[in-house]
Amino acid sequence: MKNTVLLLILLSLFSCNNLTEKEAIAKYASKASQSKFISIDNKKVHYRESGSGEPLILIHGVVDSLHTWDLLVPFLETKYRVIRIDVPGFGLSEPLELNGNLPLRFSNFLKSFMGELNIQKASLIGNSLGGLLSWTFAVNYPNLVNKVVLLSSGGFPQKFPWVFDVTNTFVNKVIRTFGNETIGPLTGVVGPRVPGLVADTKHKDFVSDQFLRISELMTSQGNLKSYIDLLEYAGNYDYSDSKRASEIKHPMLILHGEKDQIIPVDTQIPQWKKSSPNSTIKILRNSAHMPHWEDPLRLSKLIAPFLAH
Repeated sequence: MKNTVLLLILLSLFSCNNLTEKEAIAKYASKASQSKFISIDNKKVHYRESGSGEPLILIHGVVDSLHTWDLLVPFLETKYRVIRIDVPGFGLSEPLELNGNLPLRFSNFLKSFMGELNIQKASLIGNSLGGLLSWTFAVNYPNLVNKVVLLSSGGFPQKFPWVFDVTNTFVNKVIRTFGNETIGPLTGVVGPRVPGLVADTKHKDFVSDQFLRISELMTSQGNLKSYIDLLEYAGNYDYSDSKRASEIKHPMLILHGEKDQIIPVDTQIPQWKKSSPNSTIKILRNSAHMPHWEDPLRLSKLIAPFLAH
C-alpha cells in the first residue's frame, strides 16, 4: 500500500493527455468496430455483437471493458451470437446507482438489456467481477440462463487485492485528487508487474495495449469518479451473495488460473466444490487472472465442448 501511495505522489509530478468523451468514443467505439450504444433505464450502455446462433454474453471484470475479449471472440462468433458489454460504470457505459446490492442491480440491468435485444435466454462467460455478476444473474433470473462459464471468478470471501484497494481513506483521497494525472503512467508501470494478473503469453503486444486502453478509458472525461466509486464498493463488498451459490442449477464450467493472485484459487475452488459439486472445475496450469489474454486458443478449446454439450 505504501508503494502505491509513493508511486501516485511521484507520478503526480507528470501529466498525461486524457481523452475527451468524443475522442474515447472515436478510438474505442467506432462504427467500424461494430460498437453500438443503447439506453437502459436512461443510462447509456456500450456493447458489441457479432456472429449468429445461440446468444452468448461476455461480462468483463474490474476496471476493464468489452475490448478485453478481442482475442477470444473470433473463436466464439463462428457458432454463437456473441454479445459483449461495458459493465455499467466501466468503459463507455454510464454507471448504475451504487446503493443497495450491486450484483442484484446488475442482474436487473442485464435482464432489461436482454429484453431490449430480444434475447430470451443466453449463456454467460464472466471474468473476475464479471464472473460474480454472471453467476448471481443465474441465481436471480434462472429462467434467462442456459449455461455459465466462470474465468478466475469472484464469489467467496477473500482479501481484496492491494492494487485495486481504495478503501484506505488517504489512498482514496490521493487517487480522487490526482488520479487523472497519474493513472495513465501508473497503469503502464504497475499493470504488467502486478503479481498473478497475467502469466506468460504469446500476445505481449496485445496485453500492453490493454493497459493503455484501461488507463485511457479510466481517465477519459467523467470516468475516474465512477471507477473509484466501483472499486470502493468492491473493496467493501460483504460477499453475502456467496450464501446463494448453491442455488445455481445451471451447468457451470469453472476455470481458474493456478497462478492467480488477484482472486487466489485456494480461496475460491474449495468453496465451489462444496457449493456446486456438479460443476465442471478445471485449474488452468501456468495461467493467472486473465486467461483470455494469455492463451485464447486453449481457452476456447475448453469452453467450446462445454457450451455445445
